[in-house]
Amino acid sequence: MTISLIVESPESGHCVLLKRTQNISLAALLAYILFFIPLLTGAHKTSELVEYHANQGTILFIIAAAWSIVSEIIRRILRFIPIIGWMLATVLSLLILVFLMLCIIGILNAKNGKETPLPVISGYTIIK
Repeated sequence: MTISLIVESPESGHCVLLKRTQNISLAALLAYILFFIPLLTGAHKTSELVEYHANQGTILFIIAAAWSIVSEIIRRILRFIPIIGWMLATVLSLLILVFLMLCIIGILNAKNGKETPLPVISGYTIIK
């Protein structure tokens, strides 16, 4: 399915027909939900937008997975410390919500066709 958009060109004042496929937006969106789908299908090679969001989604997944492992190890140690340890363990568990918020921001950027970098992870590139 192709979505067509007619806009006025600022230089000439004439109307220009722009086309953007829904598949590109869907592949970019999937990069945050199931990061490996655009990589396995090769969709990241078809569009810079998909490649950008596949990279951001993959980095976000790797950092979230590493954080989950480290957080679980620390929580298991802290649970033996009464009250303060339990509170710190709870805070560590809630920090995973930061990754959920970054994922939602990435999904909204992909849906809107923007290549806006996510905070913290924007400086890294895995997929070239």
